[in-house]
Amino acid sequence: MRKAAVSTTANIAEGYGKQSLVENRRFCRISRGSALELRDHLTTAYDEKYVTSRVWKELDLELISLGQMLSAYIRSMTKNVTATQARGRNTR
Repeated sequence: MRKAAVSTTANIAEGYGKQSLVENRRFCRISRGSALELRDHLTTAYDEKYVTSRVWKELDLELISLGQMLSAYIRSMTKNVTATQARGRNTR
């Protein structure tokens, strides 16, 4: 769970540091995958009774929110990449 949690934020930072919309978008997609991996681990922890229902619900909502924010950010970058390509500029 720690590895997936750290990977989620690390990939956001790494993508941002690439200073390329295409690369940033790719790393945000990887980050979203790590967040989903973390949700799966959290559900398993709940199923095995390592976390309470209250904790599971709270953290699950946070991870859903994170996934939604990442999806919106990725959509925004996709629009920017498409607009830039339409103007004939290099997005790399």
